[in-house]
Amino acid sequence: MWFSCSKTLFSRYGLLLLLLLVLENVAGAQQDERQFLEVCKKLLGVEDPTWKEELDPQAGSNLVPLLRIVRGRYTQGEKVLINATAQAQQVQGVSLTVAKAVPSIFRNNYELSLSVRIGVWQRRRMVYRGVRGKMPPAPSGVDLLLEGDGVYSATTGDLCMLGCAGKGGCKYKLSLKYPLLTTIQHMGVTGELVSLVERTDPFYFDPVSITALAGGPYEYTRNDTVNEVCSHLGADVPEELNLKLWKGEQVCRQPGWTRQPLRVTWNPECVGNDCSPFGSINSTDLKSKEFYMVPGRMRCDGNLVHGEFTLTQNTWIDDPFGDPSILNGHLLTEGVWDPVKGKLCMLGCQYHGSSEDCAIAITVQFPLTLTVTQRATVIGHVTSLRKSTKTDDSYFKTFSFQQFRPWLYGLRSTTVMSEPEYVYSKIKQAKGLCVPPRNPNARKYPSAGDWHDLELQGLSGPQGLNSFSFSLLTVGSQFRTLGPVHAGNTTDEGDAMVKIGDMLDVSYTVSYPFGELDSRFHLDPQISAEGIYNPATGMLCLIGCRSVDLSINSLTSLEGHKDCQVFFSIQLPPVDAWRSQFSGTIKSLRNPDDPLYFNQESFSGMMFSQTVRTVWRQDLEILISVVMLSLAVIFIFWQLLYSRRYPETLPYISTSMLGLLSLAHMIPLVLNFEALFDKTKTSNALIQSGWPEINEVVVRLTTMSAMLLQLRLLQKAWQSRLVARENGTLSPLIQEQHVLYVVLPLYLLGGIIAVVVHAITGFKPVEKGFLWRVNQRGWWWDLKAYGGLLLDFHLFPQVVANVLWGAKEQAPLAKAFYFGMAVVRSLPHIYDLCRTFRFVPTYSDMYMYANPEWDFYSAAWDIVIPCGTLLLASLIYMQQRWGGRCILPARWRSFFGYEKVPSVGP
Repeated sequence: MWFSCSKTLFSRYGLLLLLLLVLENVAGAQQDERQFLEVCKKLLGVEDPTWKEELDPQAGSNLVPLLRIVRGRYTQGEKVLINATAQAQQVQGVSLTVAKAVPSIFRNNYELSLSVRIGVWQRRRMVYRGVRGKMPPAPSGVDLLLEGDGVYSATTGDLCMLGCAGKGGCKYKLSLKYPLLTTIQHMGVTGELVSLVERTDPFYFDPVSITALAGGPYEYTRNDTVNEVCSHLGADVPEELNLKLWKGEQVCRQPGWTRQPLRVTWNPECVGNDCSPFGSINSTDLKSKEFYMVPGRMRCDGNLVHGEFTLTQNTWIDDPFGDPSILNGHLLTEGVWDPVKGKLCMLGCQYHGSSEDCAIAITVQFPLTLTVTQRATVIGHVTSLRKSTKTDDSYFKTFSFQQFRPWLYGLRSTTVMSEPEYVYSKIKQAKGLCVPPRNPNARKYPSAGDWHDLELQGLSGPQGLNSFSFSLLTVGSQFRTLGPVHAGNTTDEGDAMVKIGDMLDVSYTVSYPFGELDSRFHLDPQISAEGIYNPATGMLCLIGCRSVDLSINSLTSLEGHKDCQVFFSIQLPPVDAWRSQFSGTIKSLRNPDDPLYFNQESFSGMMFSQTVRTVWRQDLEILISVVMLSLAVIFIFWQLLYSRRYPETLPYISTSMLGLLSLAHMIPLVLNFEALFDKTKTSNALIQSGWPEINEVVVRLTTMSAMLLQLRLLQKAWQSRLVARENGTLSPLIQEQHVLYVVLPLYLLGGIIAVVVHAITGFKPVEKGFLWRVNQRGWWWDLKAYGGLLLDFHLFPQVVANVLWGAKEQAPLAKAFYFGMAVVRSLPHIYDLCRTFRFVPTYSDMYMYANPEWDFYSAAWDIVIPCGTLLLASLIYMQQRWGGRCILPARWRSFFGYEKVPSVGP
């Protein structure tokens, strides 16, 4: 009865409630529509439903990408909408996305469904193979998302939107003006976002000005000017050098140059005011900071080209127009590509300047001939078309830009008519300076059959803290590219190219940091080098060319504006060497009184293939460390469960042993375990496995967990002993100081003996450590190693306690605990023994696990210590089964006497 009544009530009032909700939604939609019509009524025009029949069915879909704004700028008033400003690694911008566009009943108008995001965005990093780029910025949370309907007029280019945002309601009006036809002087989208509430409303804000770049159809309007200007401009690559140029049909298909940073070289005669078209740059910044020109949004219509160039101090940018770091250095360009001359010539206009300020020319060429003085595959110049006058602040002196990373991605997609080539010019000089080894032997050296054989990297400097690398460019006629080796054309000074096994012509890109004294002249840490390699002796001799500051007047004997008086001499290790490490020197061939002269420096390092194997070893050691720490956590937790099940055994656990184990986990944290990883990251910059930061967190958290559990076990043992002593249930013989009376003298005596013996015959490295500062291994190092030995024998205090206390019935330690912890302390020595016999690849003195600085590691100790720890665990097993003094000879047991117990009176 009740159920049928409730069902009847629900059928009546439920339908009524549903009808009320529908009517409310309809009324709300009608109200929003009326509000939208009131806000944007100026754009609606004349109602004419028949005009839709004249349109292309895809007209609305084609409009969607044209109205999209990837990145725009905004400027706020006194009462702000977004209470945040862009900080480091952030971009302040506006984006607009159109979800749907359909023709409306009003002629030439389109109904839009769109969203607008305005605020501060966080850049997101993306790493490509061989080059770093950036993904579009992701919202950082300091932004506002507006969604709503809008209308766009194809007659005027106006867009109006009524935006809604959370608690603010539908109280936002966006008005934008799009150019009907995009040209070099009319590419801007302008407008504002205004609040529709009263000034006293908490959601009110002053109008926000918005600017962006349009992406609609482009019309070339400066063809005649471009042709006239380009006819008077010289070549970017001097014709007398007779270099081969890329001459493809469309420059937009030339890979590896758009959206890539091109390093700027300012005119050495400029003084700051006339250096850049984007305002004054002080002389300090010109010399101390690097600037880059970044081409982007390049579009080709046959030989006609339009796009943009940006001046920035970043080696990457998401979108130049939305990046606040571009110093207002933004040029909109259009021009023509000449496939016969292989030259791109463009006219540039400053978007943030006057609309008539288009007196800037940009020319670009793409050399395919590389030499020791010319390694760029992109070279260009920016020239002012104004006359030099004292009153014209817009004039600047011509400056150049070129690809600052001489990588050969652009050479991978070349055609048969545009193959790259390398021209050697320093081979004879390198042969004359190369000194063969004094004691040649018949050992086998890298043959250069694989480019990995000749890839070098290491550390230099007095303390070995400056990383360097030798990146192979060519071996004979072969280019070493990001993909398969590119068989290009390579010529030299008349020397015939030789086969593998003979003397080889090679070229490198060397990244080598010079000292502070030479930094006044050396602007680029990258040095182009070429020379010879002898596979029979492993000798590599190179002549290097480095960039210098051309504003210094006293420089002489430059080749292509570079100092080519740099000589590298490197001895590669045999392929079967026990410790494969190369060594070399760098010196200047100039006179000591020459301003470009520098003192000879030595360096050492590893081959690339060795580095890969060393990284593999480090990853393996990090993994082993995490596994061992996790096992320690499990064993300690097992002991806690055991003590909880048998609480009467807690007073018989040696607190000295627990203290040692706590120190084993506490010391890495107290001594800043992060510094161990920092030492690896800073001093070992040449080796990056890709995941040390993640494992640093894992190792530290696991170490902290083990320490906290160990301290908890220590606290429970100490507390239970105090409680038992207060209750009178604990024998007076159970005193920890008795254990210390025996253990501490033995520790002191053993420490003296171990340090002396270890200092004389202990671990001695085969070679000096070069991956970080060499440790002199004095007494402090020996004491640290002895501390590790005490931790290895952490069970010794428990063995002594069992003997002194003579416990028979109690078994205070779980088998899993004392055997497990013995295994955890023994495994580093077993691993080091395998590492010594090269069961695990090792090529350096850098260790992520079983570090010789924290324990005794040698062939002898690696056998003695595991045997000793397992022996102590076996003794504890025997003591807990047959009594604490069962390990002593029978005649010694009487020395301890019998335990006296209080008599019980009648």
